[in-house]
Amino acid sequence: MNRMTIDKGLGYLIIIICVYWAYTQGGIFGSLGVGAVGFVVYDFITQKKVWLPIGELALLLGGLQWVISPFFSYMTENNVYSMSQPCNEYMMYTVPMYIAFLIGYYVFRPSLLLSRIDLIKYCSTAEKLSTILVCIGLLFIFLPASISALLFIKTLASYLFFIGFIIRMYVNPEKSTMYLLLGLGIQLLNSIRAGMFHELLIWGIFMIMTWFNVNEVPLKKRIFIFIMSFVGIFLLQTVKASYRQAIWYNGYTGSKVELFFSLLVNNAININEVRSEKEETTIARYNQGWIISRIYNNIPQNHDFLGGRTYVEALNSAILPRFLFPNKKGAGAQSREDFIEMTGYHLSRGTSMGLSILGESYGNFGLLGGAVFMFIWGVFIAKFISFIDRLSMKDFLWIMFLPIICFNLIKAEISMMSVLNWTVKSVLFVGVVIYLLRHLVMQLQPIVEKEDDDIYFGE
Repeated sequence: MNRMTIDKGLGYLIIIICVYWAYTQGGIFGSLGVGAVGFVVYDFITQKKVWLPIGELALLLGGLQWVISPFFSYMTENNVYSMSQPCNEYMMYTVPMYIAFLIGYYVFRPSLLLSRIDLIKYCSTAEKLSTILVCIGLLFIFLPASISALLFIKTLASYLFFIGFIIRMYVNPEKSTMYLLLGLGIQLLNSIRAGMFHELLIWGIFMIMTWFNVNEVPLKKRIFIFIMSFVGIFLLQTVKASYRQAIWYNGYTGSKVELFFSLLVNNAININEVRSEKEETTIARYNQGWIISRIYNNIPQNHDFLGGRTYVEALNSAILPRFLFPNKKGAGAQSREDFIEMTGYHLSRGTSMGLSILGESYGNFGLLGGAVFMFIWGVFIAKFISFIDRLSMKDFLWIMFLPIICFNLIKAEISMMSVLNWTVKSVLFVGVVIYLLRHLVMQLQPIVEKEDDDIYFGE
C-alpha cells in the first residue's frame, strides 16, 4: 500500500467521521451537507493540475458559510446573529440547493487547457509585463479616488498589482516564495492603513493557490498551510474590532502598524482566553446561515416569492449603461431594500449585508425552484470558466487575469447584482487592459493553434 493510498484513505475517514457527527446534530440532510462540503474540501486541497479551481473555490466558500458555519452557530449562544430555525429544518432547505449547485458545476466541470508547464512557458516572455502591472497596481493602491464614479476603476486597476506578482511567480518559480511574501506583505500594510482586511484574505487565497501550483506543493504541506491560514484568520478576526475602534473612532495618531501587531501578538500569547471570548463572534462573522434562515422564516409566510425579480434587475444593472438608463437599480441602497424585503430584518442606516446567491434563489423561486436555479448557477460558472479558458488559448493573459474577473464570483455572502455587476464590468476592463498591453506597451508573441491542436508560441 503506497503513501498516496494511505493519505486518501485517511481523508475519507475524516469525512466519514464528520458526516456521522453532522447526522447526530442535523439529521440526514445535515450529514449530506457536511459530506458534500467534505468532498469539495478534499477535491480543492488535492487539486494539483489546475492553477485556480474557481468553481471548486466558490463551492468551498459557499459550503463553509452556508452549511458548516451554521452547524457551529447552533452550538453557540450568539443572540445578535442567531439562527431562526431548528438545525434539521435549516439543513432540509439549504442542503438540497447546495448539492444542486455542486452537481451543476461538476457535471459541466471545465477541462484543463493550460497546464502548469504551459503557464511557466508563456509567462517566461512576460517579465517586463509583470513589472509594468505591479507598478501600475501599486500606483492605484495609494492613489486617492476623489470621484466616486471612478472608485470601481481604481479598484480594478489596483488589482493589477497582484496579477503582476502572480505572473512574476511563473516567470521565476525559484523566487515564487519571495514574491508571495512580498505581495501579501505590501497588501497587509495597505490593509492596516485602511483598517479593511477583506482584500487581503481573497488575494491571499489566490496567491497561495498560485504558489501551490508553481511549486507543486505536496498534500501534507498544503494541509498544514491551510490550517495555519485558518489560525491566522481567527487571530485577525480577534483584533479587527479593537483596532478599528482605535483608528476610526478614538483618534489614534501613533503608528498603525505598531498598534496592529501589538494587538495581534497579545492575542496570540493569550490565545486560550481570547478563544473563549471571540469564538462566537468569529463564527457569527462567517455564518451566512443566519441571513438565509431569516429568508426561510419570512418567505412565503410574510411575503410572496419574488419570482426572479431581483435576478432580472441584476441582469439589467450589469448590462445596461447608466447614462442611458439612469434609473436602473444599483447595488447600494436599492440592494439594501431587497435585503429588508426578503429577510424582514431592518438594517441600521449605513449597514449593508448580502443575501447570498443561495438565499436569493430561495427568496425568488422557493425550495424546488431554488434548487433548479442553483444547478443552473453551477453550470453557468463551469461554462464561464470554459469561456475564459478558450480566450486564453488565443492570449494567455486572459487566464492570468482570472482572479480579477472572478473576484466576486467566488464569494458566498453577496447578492446576484453584485456578482453580475463585477463580472461583466471586469471582463470589459480586462479586455481593454489586454488590448492596451498588446498594442501600446509591448508586442508579446501570441499563442496560436497548430493543425494538430498542439499549442505553441507563434513565430
